[in-house]
Amino acid sequence: MEDKIKMRIILNLLVVTAALIIGLFYFPSEISQFAFIVVIVGGAFSMGLVIPNSKRNFKIVSFISITLMAIISLVLLVWNLSDL
Repeated sequence: MEDKIKMRIILNLLVVTAALIIGLFYFPSEISQFAFIVVIVGGAFSMGLVIPNSKRNFKIVSFISITLMAIISLVLLVWNLSDL
């Protein structure tokens, strides 16, 4: 791997880890909800950097599955917030 890609992966993982810590620390607030969305989106972008040389079909299936996971988790998050 190139040094530029390694640095991007490290920075993405740092941002995702920081957002996860913030989300867990401020859990029942709006800040934690935003942090968890950042974790989901950052995880999707990090996966794209980790597997850049994969076949096109695998990338499409991975993107669709991550998108569905993000949509389902956001729907469940909003659904649980409406119960409060």
